[in-house]
Amino acid sequence: MSVVTMQQLAGAPAVGDRLPNGATVLDVVIAERGSDAHYEGTYYYGYVLAQSGTEIVSWRLGIDPNGEIHTWSGRYFKSIYKAVQNYSVRVAGA
Repeated sequence: MSVVTMQQLAGAPAVGDRLPNGATVLDVVIAERGSDAHYEGTYYYGYVLAQSGTEIVSWRLGIDPNGEIHTWSGRYFKSIYKAVQNYSVRVAGA
């Protein structure tokens, strides 16, 4: 019997995937699922750490029932160390 992760269930991007905004995924965590007034079905929420150009970004992540990926509330860093620190704090608080 294979185990399905929340990331797989949500259709979350995997490490190395490109987000719709062109950034490359370094890590992703799906923290919760719920609903959104604009969509019928389950909406998944989480966080994504990605590289966008020369910056490392920690974004809030949403995946709507149609599988479209949305990012917002980005925190931008030049230092991978500071970006990972911020991302870890955001994920821990979810």
